[in-house]
Amino acid sequence: LTPLNLMEDTLHPARESSAAHDAAAWERAVAAQQAGHYLAAAAAYLACPPHPSRGRSQALFNAAWCHELAQQPAAAEPLYRQLLAQSSEPFLRIESLFRLGWIAIEARDMPAGREHLVALLDLADRHALAGATVEHARYWHAVCLEHEGQLVEAAARYVPIIERGNADLWHEAAYRRLQCLSQVGDLRGAAAAAAALLAQTHPVRDADRLQALRTLARDEAAPIARAVAAA
Repeated sequence: LTPLNLMEDTLHPARESSAAHDAAAWERAVAAQQAGHYLAAAAAYLACPPHPSRGRSQALFNAAWCHELAQQPAAAEPLYRQLLAQSSEPFLRIESLFRLGWIAIEARDMPAGREHLVALLDLADRHALAGATVEHARYWHAVCLEHEGQLVEAAARYVPIIERGNADLWHEAAYRRLQCLSQVGDLRGAAAAAAALLAQTHPVRDADRLQALRTLARDEAAPIARAVAAA
């Protein structure tokens, strides 16, 4: 994205040189990012003049993402927070909340991760937004609940993810649901979850990962079935 719609400047010659300068500054930042010079790109994004209507939101997001690419999440976090404080644009807010949630999860701070993801999902519901980021947020929200010991709720939240069949997530959600049900002692539910994972026909992006999860489910299904039969 460029920070200016240059068509707006065709009737205002006095602004043309400024518009060209702003566009060039953005292009330099993009070029630095594409070349892998992430810290230089982050600084270049932050140096770009604010967009007339969007302000600095896109520049803040891009700069924060560059810091993440440079393995500097602590530098990225305040930029995402700054964006959230000043932008009302739902898509950028959703992306920023997801990144904050992911940074927290990577730091093993599951309560903080869950808090960011809950805010994201509330925002998505209010604006009727969907898409890959929202679906991944639903999955990782359930993972946070699972890590916090809320296994029954986590198992329930995995169900719609499985049913929607996201090619990156449904099999991961199916296996985690099996684990949750097994841990809370719902052996019949766990047996059904294992059978569903083995039989489900949703497409996946990583066939080897699906096969690995099915092997684990098959190994766990036998003792679960014996326990159900003995109950």
